[in-house]
Amino acid sequence: MTASAGTTVRSGPPSGASSLELVRYLAGPLSVEGVAEALARPVAQVEDSVAVLCQATGARSRVELVADYAWAGHLSPQDLGVRDLTAVYGLSGEMRLLLRLTAADRSDRAVGHETGATTGTVRRRREALRCVLGVDSDHQAVGLGCLAGVVRRADVPERRFVPAVVPVAEHLRPLTVLARRRLTAERRALVVLPRGEQARLAAVCAALAGGRRRVLVLTVPGEYWEHDLAVLADAHRETGQVLAVLDRAEAARLPLPAGVAVATGPHAVRALAGMTLPAVLVASPAGLPALDRLLRDGLLAPDLTIALDAHLPATGRRIGRTGGRPPARRRAAPDVRSPVRRRRAGRP
Repeated sequence: MTASAGTTVRSGPPSGASSLELVRYLAGPLSVEGVAEALARPVAQVEDSVAVLCQATGARSRVELVADYAWAGHLSPQDLGVRDLTAVYGLSGEMRLLLRLTAADRSDRAVGHETGATTGTVRRRREALRCVLGVDSDHQAVGLGCLAGVVRRADVPERRFVPAVVPVAEHLRPLTVLARRRLTAERRALVVLPRGEQARLAAVCAALAGGRRRVLVLTVPGEYWEHDLAVLADAHRETGQVLAVLDRAEAARLPLPAGVAVATGPHAVRALAGMTLPAVLVASPAGLPALDRLLRDGLLAPDLTIALDAHLPATGRRIGRTGGRPPARRRAAPDVRSPVRRRRAGRP
């Protein structure tokens, strides 16, 4: 295991024959007592073995332990009690969000606050989710989500992993270094980029914004739309949802790479990305109304906002200052400033 500033890299869970045998039983519906009976071992010995695996992986629960082994490729759908992942791929946005919140070990009350539902409703939705997936327990459901790519490593709290390496063109490297240096120094920042390479540089900056759980990218879909979304999706494969926020007409005609979902209204944004889980939201000017109410009501609070062009319609008014700079002026480097967050009257 190696570590860098604030980031933990895990080499993987123990993969000896006895460890894998134990975990494959733990991934199923059996209780610990049932696992001990199946392995013909004393219950205390099984509990000790589970404690050793948790210590080695950093897992704090059976859910996290099963997730670790699923991500490491040691579990199959059959180990988790189903034949394949078809049911996971068919989950609605709301059920996918519930699965990610379950992986975060959120209580029914906490999930209700996140999704705007009562505790009783959350309990019933969890039961419905397990029924749809054909499993009996949360750890089975989360394990299937890990195998299908719905549950990411960053969905489990207090676990940080190094993001994928993002390719940066040679002529963009000086701008990227400058942008990252300023973004690292401030918790919140508005980045106004040169027009010539806006889309590519913004995608790279968002992908490299390590440690930022909520990133909002404002852009006009252009020639490299699908490619730039693919860059973001690949970089955030382990660290959170990538969501395109568009209007209905754009959603019908714009291509989306694998791993990127689309939302056209506030309810869909909240159902897919939640309020606090890691996410990168890529919004077009036409898609801004889908975010406007969430922003005004304080239900969406980005850690980082990247504006490809400060003169996008209504962008400056909603998320920060444009400084009155004329649209025709170009800059040789990003201009980084702290945004002014508008608050509703009466809010602290």
